Amino acid sequence: MSQKKWIAGMALGTMLIAACADHQSESLTKTPAPQPEPEVGASRFVSADGYNGEQSRGNDNFENNANAAPEAGEDADERTVEEGDIYRVTTDGKILNLNAYRGLQIIDMTDPANPDMLGKVQMSGHPVEMYQVGSRVYALMNNWRGYYGSREDVLPDAYQGGVVVVIDISNPAAPTVTGRAEVPGWIRSSRLTRGNGQEALYVVANEYQGGGQTNVKSFSVNSTGAITAKTTLNLDGNVGDIQATGSRLMVARHDWQGQGGSDVTLIDISSPTGEMVEGDTVRVKGYVANKFNMDVHENVLRVVSGNHWNSNENTNHLETFDATDISNLTPIDSATFGDNEDLFATLFLGEKAFFVTYRRVDPFHAFEITANGMVDEKSEFIVSGWNDYFRPVNSERQLIGIGKNDENGNTMAVSLYDITDLTNPSPMLDREEVELSFSWSEANWDDRAFSVLEKATAVQAPTGETETGVVLLPFTGWDQNEYISAVQIFTFSDTTLTKRGIMEHDTPVRRSFLADATDKTVGNLSEAELALYDASAPDLPVRLGSIELAPNYSELLFYGSHAVRRKDKRSYYWWWSSSSNTAPLDELEIVPIGDDLDSAESIAEIQIPAGSTITKVGDKLVVTQRLQNSTNNDEYEVQLWNLSTPGMPTLEDSEVYTGLTTGYNDYWGWYDCFGCDYYYPYWGGQDAMAVADTIVYPVSKQETELLGTINYVEEYPSGNYWESCYDNQTGERQDCTYFSGRYRCETLTRPNGTVEPTFCHGDFYECTQTADDTQCVEVPRSTVPRETRTYSYEQNRYWTYWDFKILDVSGSTLPSATQITMANDEESVGLLVRGDSLFATYKQPYQLPNDPRPFVQYFFREIDLGGAAPVIKPDVNIPGELLEVDGNTLITRDFLWGSNIVESSINRLTRTANGAVLNDVERFEDQVIDTITLDGGSNLLFTFRQTYDYYSNDDYSVKLGIISLTGSGLNVLSETPIDSWASLRAAIPGRALFTVSGGLLVINIDDPSAPEAQSYFSTNGWPRAFITEGANAYFAAGMYGIYTFDLNESNLLAP
Repeated sequence: MSQKKWIAGMALGTMLIAACADHQSESLTKTPAPQPEPEVGASRFVSADGYNGEQSRGNDNFENNANAAPEAGEDADERTVEEGDIYRVTTDGKILNLNAYRGLQIIDMTDPANPDMLGKVQMSGHPVEMYQVGSRVYALMNNWRGYYGSREDVLPDAYQGGVVVVIDISNPAAPTVTGRAEVPGWIRSSRLTRGNGQEALYVVANEYQGGGQTNVKSFSVNSTGAITAKTTLNLDGNVGDIQATGSRLMVARHDWQGQGGSDVTLIDISSPTGEMVEGDTVRVKGYVANKFNMDVHENVLRVVSGNHWNSNENTNHLETFDATDISNLTPIDSATFGDNEDLFATLFLGEKAFFVTYRRVDPFHAFEITANGMVDEKSEFIVSGWNDYFRPVNSERQLIGIGKNDENGNTMAVSLYDITDLTNPSPMLDREEVELSFSWSEANWDDRAFSVLEKATAVQAPTGETETGVVLLPFTGWDQNEYISAVQIFTFSDTTLTKRGIMEHDTPVRRSFLADATDKTVGNLSEAELALYDASAPDLPVRLGSIELAPNYSELLFYGSHAVRRKDKRSYYWWWSSSSNTAPLDELEIVPIGDDLDSAESIAEIQIPAGSTITKVGDKLVVTQRLQNSTNNDEYEVQLWNLSTPGMPTLEDSEVYTGLTTGYNDYWGWYDCFGCDYYYPYWGGQDAMAVADTIVYPVSKQETELLGTINYVEEYPSGNYWESCYDNQTGERQDCTYFSGRYRCETLTRPNGTVEPTFCHGDFYECTQTADDTQCVEVPRSTVPRETRTYSYEQNRYWTYWDFKILDVSGSTLPSATQITMANDEESVGLLVRGDSLFATYKQPYQLPNDPRPFVQYFFREIDLGGAAPVIKPDVNIPGELLEVDGNTLITRDFLWGSNIVESSINRLTRTANGAVLNDVERFEDQVIDTITLDGGSNLLFTFRQTYDYYSNDDYSVKLGIISLTGSGLNVLSETPIDSWASLRAAIPGRALFTVSGGLLVINIDDPSAPEAQSYFSTNGWPRAFITEGANAYFAAGMYGIYTFDLNESNLLAP
């Protein structure tokens, strides 16, 4: 039986109960020169069989490895201290909720049967906690990101880190961000002090500064939204936790690489305006794990510390320090306890202290510590399981313990202890546990998750005592058949503890609290839902109402003046609910566009199968679902809905087809959700496409071909350069000169025995290294001492080709599918819909004489679907993939062998009766083109960067290029630096949309010769696609909601 030890003690003269190779010939010739681009007027094209940025067969630059809850203590004045949380209950019947997905939410619960979302503010980053000061909320966020600059800035500055966001909630229907203050690093904790009408906020964050730094920042705050930085303290180490009284702040830090214990710094925070004075720091003997390990009482600093993974000893320590002068902390006394045990629940309570340790090896001990420091063993107490947290109750005569019992499983438990007599060897009065063999709770690591309420009820215990205390304990667990998430109610008296009713919840509860003391209304809060219960009868709590906090909106479609948003029930936690044996149905909610699309009330709903795909075709909606347990798993149900009247959607027809694809369901796997009994669809493949009045399902089919055996002979510099370039003791860089690079020759032998010409590629470099820099220059092979290795392997070609299944959905009934099959040697490249036609680009292998490099020819096939039957037009050879079709004008992107890499070119052609003729070409030498898109007007946008060369100090930043498609030639109008992590996702006339870390960056290209940053919108989630409608951009971000961006807004933060 695993056991915990329970320790009670009197600090400072009171009683303590403690528990526990040959060279290749120089005559080998290199591969041919860079491939020339096709000449203007050409009508036959050959492309490099590779991707932009791939090492060219002419020059491989191989990288060398040269750089390879209860507040502690008593306040010294009238100032009170408050700990933040993710929720607040206001005095006027509202709940403020800092949701991980939707930001700050204001919920009206005056009618508990119908809680209402009054207003919300979406915010960047991850919420930590918040405070309310009058009509302002101060929300602490981690990983917040913002862009600072002006419209004249080409590249605005970005900040990412901790931040305090100020929100005006005076109008609950329209809360507004009014200010912010940066807190560099990762916020770990905070406190707010109040008194005499003045408030001060103290924020503590970790920041990596050469190993670890703790930043302590203070601010003066008030009910008008002012936030004024006061003092910043930079302390060594990583913060473990903090504790505070109204005048003292305790900050515990540790060094994970060190052998010592934690450092505890005492800081004077008595100033009502927030100024701090740093006091002394003491190094305690063990590891301070949480806030309950520290306390100041009567000018005595008391610290309990436990085992550290890197400690030289395996015990726990109680230490006291004289804090009369905080600039000079002096030790008073100390004791050790619980050898070979880990420290769990701790509580300092006046002149008493209580500790729980978990038994590893040794027994449980109790000690008396006299005023002169003498220690005498008094008693022993052993109990199974452990407590994570304590709460004093009944005028501090008893303790409520929250933890686990591991006697017959491992489940959440509540314990009641008598602490009136510290010499009592058996202080536990009672214990009750959740009726699951295995359960857990956020209460295991956050004391704010549960609630202990006194004088909250009056019910009889089974033995007749009147129990007036209530414990609300959230838990999640496994009950042999499914996952359960709920809140267990317990009641207690001075001597009894009784398990009562359960309040069920569909998702893991993060907080359970008293929302209305008068009506005995309990609020249970998860990230997905707030549920309100009448708990006046603790044995039979009644669910009054609930509100969904983060509906999972995964898709968005537009139909005229209305939008269809998809509420996807496959959100992360859906299978915790009691109905988890079947997949839930998704809902399509039809809402007016004039309202906020995230919160607008729907005017109609459609239920569709989870995992199905939806496609808009005119005013029709096509729902496609792969049927479970169908023959060969290849049957699909197609539903045809008419949305011409959005408020009255009509199901017109439903048919079953074989051999379709839905994009989502292209790759299926068993989703291990412990008894869900169905296949979970993973996204992959090509989505169905709307073309004219048809829906086209591109079905990818895989092919493979053995090309032969490729033999390599590779040369590389002899010796181990690192032996002279790095100190063998410290690993530090040293001055040295060494050779680097590689030279490789390849020969392909076909399966029929044909041996293709050998070609060689690569270079050698002589590098000079100093402590701070490395410079390399190319040198002849003959000057380099070399070794040789040979190896070979079979080389295969893998590719896919398309079949198209086409359904005409112009009528009210679904017809038989029309199939168009591509040849199996036509490797799929891309699909483009323009007008009533589908343009399918494919490529086929092609070999140029006397050039062993692989080449391909690109073609497109136009399938006209605007008539009664599909019309397939002659294939057209083009240079690269087709990007745009405008009448007879074609725009393509080609791939060409360059000196160092496969390079890209943009090409404009005129389509003729017999093919296509090249008019213009723009080649990008030694550049990697990442993304190409058109803005819907006359410009082509692309992002590019210099190809990486380890031996060069070139600029590798990402740039936005704009090419005008008007007039003759392809003129590059501008090349603009962009945030390194920016990704071009969409463009409309005058705007380019980039996803960046933390949000959407909008670049104004009204003048394409001079782009400028215009706005930044913080987001969460990573959009699969943006939808642009007019001057707005939208994307459905799942549980983060639906984002709407006004692309004409200018909102960069002032520098």
